[in-house]
Amino acid sequence: MYEFEIDVTPKRRSFRKGQNVYSVVLETAWWQTLESLCSADELKSWILEWLEDAINRDCNRHSLIRFRIHQLCLERMINDSSPVQEQDRIQQFRAAYDLVGKGNNYVYIFKIRRELGWPRNQFDEIFREILEHGYFAAHPGNPGALSADEVSDSYQDEFGDLYITVSWRRNC
Repeated sequence: MYEFEIDVTPKRRSFRKGQNVYSVVLETAWWQTLESLCSADELKSWILEWLEDAINRDCNRHSLIRFRIHQLCLERMINDSSPVQEQDRIQQFRAAYDLVGKGNNYVYIFKIRRELGWPRNQFDEIFREILEHGYFAAHPGNPGALSADEVSDSYQDEFGDLYITVSWRRNC
């Protein structure tokens, strides 16, 4: 295996909480990333916390776990004063898309913006960058179906065009 290749072989792990046993299947690379960030006890604690969060949010638990692992990586990079690479921002955006989209092809931009919690200017800058790279397509929609806050948290380009939803074009 080359140094830059990522192991995407699925790996199942089970976690017990009380009488319940939860099974989590993630690519080996995600498990390796999480193991590099924490101890075995922390890993179990975080996974169980994230599973509970996924249940409360009624969202895909595997998408939520990937999103949380990526958040941990970025927090560690920021705490280590390491620069956040463009690919990391794209992956975090994609993880938020998967999390709030719950398997839908078209996802509201305001939901992704709110999930990420990035400052408005940072979100807009990253959104423009990944749009330019062609990772996804932004779509106009009916702003009348949204509240004023939801419209405000959507995306407006430099020409004044309002985009409501986003769909992914290719893997990143």
